[in-house]
Amino acid sequence: MFKKMTVLAAVVVALMSFTPAYGYFITSTGDSALSGAYVDDMSMWIPGDWIAAYHLLPPNQSYIAVDNHFWFDSTYSGQWNMTGQYLDNGTYSDEGFSALKIGFGGGTSAFGFHWGASDYQWALTAYDASDTAIESYSLPITHASSAGEFYGIAASNIAYALLTNVSGTYDWVMIDDLHIAASAVPVPGALWLLGTGLVRLLGLRRKISR
Repeated sequence: MFKKMTVLAAVVVALMSFTPAYGYFITSTGDSALSGAYVDDMSMWIPGDWIAAYHLLPPNQSYIAVDNHFWFDSTYSGQWNMTGQYLDNGTYSDEGFSALKIGFGGGTSAFGFHWGASDYQWALTAYDASDTAIESYSLPITHASSAGEFYGIAASNIAYALLTNVSGTYDWVMIDDLHIAASAVPVPGALWLLGTGLVRLLGLRRKISR
C-alpha cells in the first residue's frame, strides 16, 4: 500500500511541474488561441515618431524600435490591411526600424497582428522571459495586398516577440490590430482538485484493502 501511495504522489509532483510545450503559426483573427484576446488597434497612441511606447495598463504591451524609430500614423488607412491608425517604420526618406520588439508585460500564450506592405522577407520570433527563442516563422511577403493578412504565434509563456527584416534591404512595413491572449494561469486550483481526487481514491483503496 505504501508503494502505491508513493507512486501516486510522484504522479502529482510530475503533473505540478509539467508545462505543456507547443507552438504554431497563426494566420487568422479567428484562431481559437486568440479567443477573448485584447486588441490594440493603435488608436490610443499619440500620432507621430516614436522610439519606444509602453502601455501602463494590462496587458502592458510595448513597442520598442531595436534600431531607428517607428510611427503611429493613419495616412494609408484603408490600404495594406491597415484600418484607422497603425504602426509603421516609414518613410523612405527617413527609414525606420529593421527590428521591432513587441513586449507582453504579463506574458502571453498567443498574439498576432495585421501585416501589410512588405516587399522583402521578415521573420517573427517569440521569446520567453529568459530570452530563449520559442518559435520563429518567416512572414509571407504581402506587397500591395489588402486581403486581411494576419499573422502571429501561439506558444507557452511568450514574454516578447521580435519582428526582424532578414533581407538586409530597407522595407517599409505596417502592422495593426495587435491581438494579445493572456497566458493561462498556472493550475493550482486544478491541481488541488486533482489532489483531492487522488486522496479520495487513496481513501477508497485503503477501505477496500481492509
